[in-house]
Amino acid sequence: MPTRAVPHRPQADATLNHPALTRLDLSCFKAGRLSLSCPALTHLSISNCQLASLAAPGSSLPSLTRLDLTSLSRMPDASAVASITTLTTLRTLSITEATLSEDLVRNIARSLEHLTSLELASCSGWGLSARRGNVAFTPALRVLRLASCDSLTSGSLSLLVEGCGGLEELGLDGCGGLTAVSLSLPSLRGVSLKGCRGLVSLDLRCR
Repeated sequence: MPTRAVPHRPQADATLNHPALTRLDLSCFKAGRLSLSCPALTHLSISNCQLASLAAPGSSLPSLTRLDLTSLSRMPDASAVASITTLTTLRTLSITEATLSEDLVRNIARSLEHLTSLELASCSGWGLSARRGNVAFTPALRVLRLASCDSLTSGSLSLLVEGCGGLEELGLDGCGGLTAVSLSLPSLRGVSLKGCRGLVSLDLRCR
């Protein structure tokens, strides 16, 4: 008996409007376009969700200070750039298990002027071009943690970190692609290099 192909049905779009909601955690959620309008929201966490796009402009989330993104599949990089870089009130951003394009990293640095803490864990990509210069985060950045980012090279790290004059804490745990680290960070107070198995040279200038 011949089999019939089941037509693909796109996920339905989802919209959440809530004037008093202050925290939202979404996990294992499937949708086409997810639209959020929550003016009191301060903390948003999206984990293991399948989204075609995320519509969460800063004008709809004017109070958001913390965003955690983990294992987002299907969502194109252009949608991530458009969503994250409009959230100009963010102070803490965490991205886990994602492929990072150069444009995304540079747009985060340029657009989020109040960002004080950035954590990127188990992220791939890291194709930063020296021809485009340093990434140039704003002086507000105090904490940068890059965990288990094996494709992070010494050259990309320099482009990412050099110029972060206010950086106080740097975490590079599990970044096995690093072979040499040479950085000038005058405000640095703490550094973690656990599991950097390829590291053979370290030069940190903190004064």
